[in-house]
Amino acid sequence: MYYLVTEILDEPRCIDINEKNIYADGQVYDCLLSYPFREGNKRKVSEISFLCSSEPGFPRRGIVFSD
Repeated sequence: MYYLVTEILDEPRCIDINEKNIYADGQVYDCLLSYPFREGNKRKVSEISFLCSSEPGFPRRGIVFSD
């Protein structure tokens, strides 16, 4: 599984999970979502810049993890 994690109010939050690494710069995600995530045994795959649907025009940095 792949996990898209960003910081919201200085706290890491997983906002998307997918079986494939579909994450790329410029995509739009719902940053209000929150999925269970523990970094423990996950490895960092990449970093992307994306937009939140609730804050269009304000790019965010996300980290993609995989287990």
